[in-house]
Amino acid sequence: MSLWFRRPAWRRAGWIIVIQCSVALATMIEVASVSAETRLIPLISITETYDSNVWYAPKEALAPGLKLDDFVTLANPQLLLAHTGRSFNGSLTLAGVFAKYVNNSQLDYAGFNASAMMDFLQLGKRMSPRVKALNVYGSYQFTPSASAFGGGGVGFAGVGFGTTGTVGTLGPFDSGLVTNRVRITSYTGTANTAYALTPRTDLQMSYSYSQISFGGQFGVSSPDVQNQLFNTTTHMGQVGINTRLSPRDSLTTNYSYSIFQQPPLDDFDLHTASLTWSRTWTRQLTSSVGGGAQLIPGFTDVSSGRPITTKATIGPTATALITWSSFSSTLRDIGPYGASFGSGLFGGLPPVPWNVGQGGSFRPGQYAISLSYNYAVFPSFVAQAGPMHSHVAGAQAQVGVMDRMTLQVGLNFARSVGTQQATTFAFDTYGTTASLNYLITPSFRAALTHTWLEFADKSPVVISEQGLFAFSKHMVMVSLSYAFTPARGFFRSGAFQDVGSGSSGGSQRDGSQSSPGGSSGGEK
Repeated sequence: MSLWFRRPAWRRAGWIIVIQCSVALATMIEVASVSAETRLIPLISITETYDSNVWYAPKEALAPGLKLDDFVTLANPQLLLAHTGRSFNGSLTLAGVFAKYVNNSQLDYAGFNASAMMDFLQLGKRMSPRVKALNVYGSYQFTPSASAFGGGGVGFAGVGFGTTGTVGTLGPFDSGLVTNRVRITSYTGTANTAYALTPRTDLQMSYSYSQISFGGQFGVSSPDVQNQLFNTTTHMGQVGINTRLSPRDSLTTNYSYSIFQQPPLDDFDLHTASLTWSRTWTRQLTSSVGGGAQLIPGFTDVSSGRPITTKATIGPTATALITWSSFSSTLRDIGPYGASFGSGLFGGLPPVPWNVGQGGSFRPGQYAISLSYNYAVFPSFVAQAGPMHSHVAGAQAQVGVMDRMTLQVGLNFARSVGTQQATTFAFDTYGTTASLNYLITPSFRAALTHTWLEFADKSPVVISEQGLFAFSKHMVMVSLSYAFTPARGFFRSGAFQDVGSGSSGGSQRDGSQSSPGGSSGGEK
């Protein structure tokens, strides 16, 4: 087993990537030339929320006297910085999250998150016209509640139900695994490149890092009923060959190697080999479908209190994505290097829960619909550490129903089973989002959102002191968001689409794509 990823320097790779992005962005104004453009946009969002279960836990597990539901006021100031130039494009968002609870004042908190992206495609093309992608991006988040699939966010934040990341590059939270309310710190970082070997064949390579760390748990009646949580660090390197078979079809072969570190569990590895076929059927409809095999070498499991050596296992992996959209630009964002986070000046930023991004408001008759499915190995970080096999399905639709009004609906389902541990565990997670957004002005938006989350422990054997962990919750949110920018239409779909057209987020003349995102077929 290779020790390359286990060196201490690599454990800090996520910090290095994010810090490098931030430092580079901080010097943009100094290096900006006449042809460059730098934009700074402050944004504020205020949300009033009714939450039926602020503890993310069953009522019987709470300490006496605690109230399960609550009203919450959330303030989310953001600062968005973007730069476009001849050598590189980049964007950065810094945001605070300040929450005030009516009935559970001990839950009041101040959180922080950030995401950044640097695109060096134009610089790479100066070195060689064969360079097709060259970018780095990452994110940081601190929150005392669940994230991504488990927690969702305000509508159009890019992380609501139905949006479980990029198919093939899902993170640990996208498995649907949820725990009770706990302090969570997470980092992600990715470096991505692609090089044209022939006019029809590209070599793709990327390295991704992610880390999840847990702090104190809230609200449980005693330490005996706390969930056991495992800090999780993931390294993944992948290489692939993308071949354009025709103007409409492409085929990607991909290999990825991942290492998961979950002390005190012995590190476990994951080898994945996959083949993905992508096709553009019409200007509105695209699809991709892939499959392959995943190998988990044997490792030592000590999470149950006694060392158990597991055997190597081989299992399948599968991905599927269908996108139907009235926007040709949306389809251009789906290319051989994976779906991008979006388009436009700030479109390359990794989405973070509760942050509000550009665009998202459709004109009447505009629509975007997506269906996704992923079957892969994820790291379990609650109750028992180690690998688990997860089916994750998602669906999302956004429709412009009338002038200034957009409807968004989304849903997720996850079914996960852990089979390598001494005791098999299983769980189901359901999540739905329905959001109605109204543009008061081009830069001032109101939203009414409802989300529902249900988590059900389906383990055949009780593996926690508090028994089978299960709960459900509803959230009703009314939010107002305002962008302080002289540019009109910040919340309109396609905002700043004409800015930064030279970035890797746009399509190339040969039909290829160089948007941020990993290749299909790997666990992030």
